[in-house]
Order: sequence, then C-alpha cells, then structure tokens
Amino acid sequence: MINGKFSSLDELMEKNSILSYKLPVEILERVRKQNLWTMEYTERVAEEYLRFMFLATKNYVVPSLEVDEIWHAHLLFSRDYSTFCKEFLQRTIHHGPSTTLASISDDKEMYANTKRLYFMYFSETPPEDIWPSSNVRFRNVHFANIDLLTHWVFPAGDWKACAKVLLKHLFLKLKLW
Repeated sequence: MINGKFSSLDELMEKNSILSYKLPVEILERVRKQNLWTMEYTERVAEEYLRFMFLATKNYVVPSLEVDEIWHAHLLFSRDYSTFCKEFLQRTIHHGPSTTLASISDDKEMYANTKRLYFMYFSETPPEDIWPSSNVRFRNVHFANIDLLTHWVFPAGDWKACAKVLLKHLFLKLKLW
C-alpha cells in the first residue's frame, strides 16, 4: 500500500479474495449462541474478522474482543481454518494471548495501530461497536461460562432488573401452589 492506494493489482485481488470467504454457518451459530448476539451482528463481526485477517497478512495486528471471539471459534474448526489460511492467506496466522502486563501494554499500542492500518487499507474507520477504543478494549474484564438454564445474569448494579425478575419468579411460584 502506497499513499492509501494498493501498490499492485495482486494486493487488491488478495484483499477481495479474503473478503469473499464465507465462514461456515456452524462457526457463526456457535459464536452467536455463546455471546447472545443477533445473527446480523454476528455476520458483521465475521466480516470484520476477515478484514482483520487480511491486515494480519500485512503486519502484526491485535483484534477487538468481538473479532477475537470469531477467531477462537474458527481455530476450533481446525480443518476449515487450515484451508482458509492456505488458500486465502497463503500462510498460517498463529494466535497468541497477552500474558504479561508488558505484552498488554504493547498490545494496546498495536491495537491502536491495527485501527490505523484498517483505515489505511479500507478507507473507513472501523465500526465502534466492534472496534471500541483501547480503553474499552483493554479494560479489566472477567469472563465466565455460565449455564443460562440454571443461572440468572444481570448487569452489575442493575438492582431494578434483578428485583423485577425475582418478584415475577416468586409470583409465578406462589400462583402455582
């Protein structure tokens, strides 16, 4: 890429080839269910994942948490991921987590650089709901797998929502007696 233009027809064709790839519906469904996303949002994140993978063929890049969810799911479908890497990327893109405070600090800088590269190659800013600011992307989060059939989940501090569901549940139990 030179001055916002693709330096060769080959580079432009490579970008279009990667972006034309269709992730298997099983991957999309898995990510949709695990994250409680709509299918529309899941498909948007999948498109951003493909853009990210194109950027990964050019430079060291750091994904958003949402894009990382798609990447993790794709890695689980190892045969499809291997084929995608060989046929569309012409190389394997390896995934490694941030493990130290120093690497997280480096990742913050690289994440900001990823968003700059995104603008350079795609001539648009990445969507904020998928590519949030570095402060949001690297906030202290705690993820857990929870069985939603046996547990209720409420946003932290939303006591009104909690009380509403508890009262409704209690009312239904009393009515059934």
